[in-house]
Amino acid sequence: MCNILIPILINLSLSVKINPAYICLPAALGMSMAFHLPVSTPPNAIVAAYGNIRTKDMAIGGVIPTIIVIITLVGFAQSWGLVIWPDLNEFPAWANKTQS
Repeated sequence: MCNILIPILINLSLSVKINPAYICLPAALGMSMAFHLPVSTPPNAIVAAYGNIRTKDMAIGGVIPTIIVIITLVGFAQSWGLVIWPDLNEFPAWANKTQS
């Protein structure tokens, strides 16, 4: 999922002049914590294959933790993300395509 969505998010952030890290860091963390599908993470795929767990069962058990993680990541990206990386609110010079 990260290989598909991160390039899309980078292009989106460049078109609206937002720091790409501001969008991509929470998205990458969120994608690695998707607990409701067997294809979301390699451990999920291993458990689903060896345990003969149906996708429906994983979806039922993983929706609540996934929602909790999404809410937590959005909150932490807005608060602690700006403390750790104070330049997230500024559009970086290296991302400016019009600059030569």
